[in-house]
Amino acid sequence: QVTVLDIASLAVWAIEHPETMIGERVEVASEDISGNEIAKILSDILGRPIPYVQLSLDQVRQSAGNEIATMYDKFENNPYKIDIPALHNRFPEVKWHTFKEWAETVEWNTLVK
Repeated sequence: QVTVLDIASLAVWAIEHPETMIGERVEVASEDISGNEIAKILSDILGRPIPYVQLSLDQVRQSAGNEIATMYDKFENNPYKIDIPALHNRFPEVKWHTFKEWAETVEWNTLVK
């Protein structure tokens, strides 16, 4: 998971330090968090229970199409994990946001009733 705030911050850093980024491909993540943890954080922020329900790929395919189902399948079955502590140590100038920090910036009352 990564917020656009962190992507933008890393992009600015890369523009300011191009010599360190030439020929580099950087996998980016702010935090590795489960669906249950996300539901708990959102429940706390919204002040009401938000359940986590994992849909089967067939359910995702039926409601969102093949491309989205393929993307979710890759998320679920990707054996490659980003070394988040190493990434954050490499770019300490970036203010890496947790999911909770990001979620606290959203004006949920305008999005959810």
